[in-house]
Amino acid sequence: MAEDGEADELRAMASHRGFRLVRSRRRTPGVGDYGRYGLADPATGKPLFGIADDGALTATAGEVADHLRGSVAAGWRESADATPDPPKRPAGKRPPDSRSLAVSKPAAALPAGERDRGDTRPSAPEPAPAPKRRRAARPEHPPKPAAPPPEPVLAIRHATRADAPAIAALLGMSSAAIERHIAAQARARAPLLVADRGGVAGCLGWHPIPLPDGAIGRLVTLVVAERSRRQGIGRALVESAIAAITARGCRAIEAMSDIEVRNVHGFFRATGFTQTSYRFALDIPSPRRKQSTA
Repeated sequence: MAEDGEADELRAMASHRGFRLVRSRRRTPGVGDYGRYGLADPATGKPLFGIADDGALTATAGEVADHLRGSVAAGWRESADATPDPPKRPAGKRPPDSRSLAVSKPAAALPAGERDRGDTRPSAPEPAPAPKRRRAARPEHPPKPAAPPPEPVLAIRHATRADAPAIAALLGMSSAAIERHIAAQARARAPLLVADRGGVAGCLGWHPIPLPDGAIGRLVTLVVAERSRRQGIGRALVESAIAAITARGCRAIEAMSDIEVRNVHGFFRATGFTQTSYRFALDIPSPRRKQSTA
């Protein structure tokens, strides 16, 4: 393997110098020209070094390398001998001054004594560039505060079982009682209405009353949370109830005057109701109450 590397190195040297390396084909030491090399013309194959008349190779690797290095040195000498010497400068003449080649102004503008020898005066220094004016830094404006989140949209919808705790808090009742009431009103096709604005903000209960001359709808419960009053929520609940009662085929709507709304009479007048009568009521004690008082 070392011989292959040696042969590759010699082959590269020969190729760079215009020769073709010839290597012995013998692979058994001591047989014929084993380990010998020669050089030939790459175009014609003519033996040039280390090749006998009978074609046997006679040069060692070192001899081929020395021959190739010697051919390079000889080539350098031949190149140096073939290069003519530069012409000798006549005595008394000085080479032109390189400063005279850089004329700062046309020859016609020079004084008569300077036209032949060039202008050797030093040129005036260029003026220094004017310093750039720095722009005043703009004051940084504080970032604008983030916009508040939009207010939830008011929606009037039918109450569900999940609304029972919030409605119970508005009416001061238990969640279980409200759940039963929501279910009963749904079966009667008079669903309890809630005002939803990111949570329950009010509720309205109604039921139809059949009469000989036609059914009427009665508003029996109307409550709006304290923090949400005077924002149109009560009016929106009443308008939704009017639409539901009208769709039920009722001929009129009446509202209980004891509904928990501040200035209830003025509120219902503002929504189109007219006061027609006074209301009388009588509480009927339940059997449980009688037993508790006995």
